[in-house]
Amino acid sequence: MKNIMMIASYMVIGALTFGILAALFGREARSTELESGLSSVVEETVENLMLSGNYEIEEYHFFLADFMENLSVLLDTDSDIIINVIKADNEKGILSVEIEEKYRHINGREGSAICRKTVLFNRPLEEPERSFQIRFYRTKEELENGGSSYKSCLVSEGDVINAPAGPEQEGTAFRRWMEENDAPADFTQPVTEDKNYYAQWN
Repeated sequence: MKNIMMIASYMVIGALTFGILAALFGREARSTELESGLSSVVEETVENLMLSGNYEIEEYHFFLADFMENLSVLLDTDSDIIINVIKADNEKGILSVEIEEKYRHINGREGSAICRKTVLFNRPLEEPERSFQIRFYRTKEELENGGSSYKSCLVSEGDVINAPAGPEQEGTAFRRWMEENDAPADFTQPVTEDKNYYAQWN
């Protein structure tokens, strides 16, 4: 009788131990499964939405709504999924989310696995701004012979030139700036190339 009681006790303890281990293993397996799949799913969802180019509003609420909808579809699970947005910046492509999955253990008790993920979607880098060299010479001869310039500057593409004050020369007065083709300089047009100017004297 005593042996039967001991065997029964061992069986109960074994069953409880098995249940506890199964619950712990089930939770760990769910958490690992969620963590391993979440990174690629979130990155894919963000990338697809950012590349779609349909978000022209300054607020990101529509972006978040689409994100949650697409993420729910891609996360293939029968469990309840709760998505909490910790931080979202559509303009910079930064999204931090917390995903909670609720499920049932084999003993019927409810469990949950929580995973947090921050994704930075790298947008294509913008082309560097182009700039052009602008040089001003005292005479056309200095320009043509590669002499040193009176003034020089870098101007961004599309900007207009702020012409410097004319140089001084004894016995004559500065009249205006001329282009290389001997036409009067027009500083109202945007810069699209390197330009050289020379001074015309009275």
